[in-house]
Amino acid sequence: DFTAENRGGKHVSTVYEYFPEIEMDAKAFATQKCQQKSAAFNATDLAQFIYSKFYELTGQTKDPDAGLVLSESSYRIDLLNWGAKFLANS
Repeated sequence: DFTAENRGGKHVSTVYEYFPEIEMDAKAFATQKCQQKSAAFNATDLAQFIYSKFYELTGQTKDPDAGLVLSESSYRIDLLNWGAKFLANS
């Protein structure tokens, strides 16, 4: 563990480390949505997809008052890390 050795760097685990299949499915979902002609895909869509996958895999019951698994800005960063480019619609 890097934090125990005072090396800095990553201090928390991501949901993808515990559920790598969610990351693979999320990448496929994002790719599919980005290839569609409509430009309506955004980080909120990805957040809802991952939220559903998380509860599907864990078998937990969704709490209607619970927030997302991660913040929307985290999903936007994921999209950028996966190679997405945010361009204005023309």
